[in-house]
Amino acid sequence: MEPHTDQFERSRRNTGLFINGVQADPLEVEASLGSPDRLSVDIHLDLGVVSTVHELQQAGVQVSETSLPEFLVQDIREHGDVALTAYLELAWAAKNQGRAIPKPKHKAKWRWIQLSDARRNGVVVTLSGRGAEVS
Repeated sequence: MEPHTDQFERSRRNTGLFINGVQADPLEVEASLGSPDRLSVDIHLDLGVVSTVHELQQAGVQVSETSLPEFLVQDIREHGDVALTAYLELAWAAKNQGRAIPKPKHKAKWRWIQLSDARRNGVVVTLSGRGAEVS
């Protein structure tokens, strides 16, 4: 089922990445789960529920708005950096409609090392974790 256009756009607008509470470019974060780097930054990735469920369902994934937080955690546990990178790119695409992800991507400023939580907060699911600055 296609999401209502207003809900979809609102979902996209609420998508974003935050490093220590400051909005950042999702392509400047490198997924590096389990890296031995010293944890020094808080990372929060807000994914709009409606747009994320829509994108996943378009790819054939059986997921609902209710099951999304658990699905995201399980997907990242099973597929590690590949899954986390996909969600970072999904966030970038939501903010840059119609633009292709640049190749090569931006130089990473941060590494996402640890995923601690995924919670639904109204119209977004927030993936929370810790990371480190890239030196």
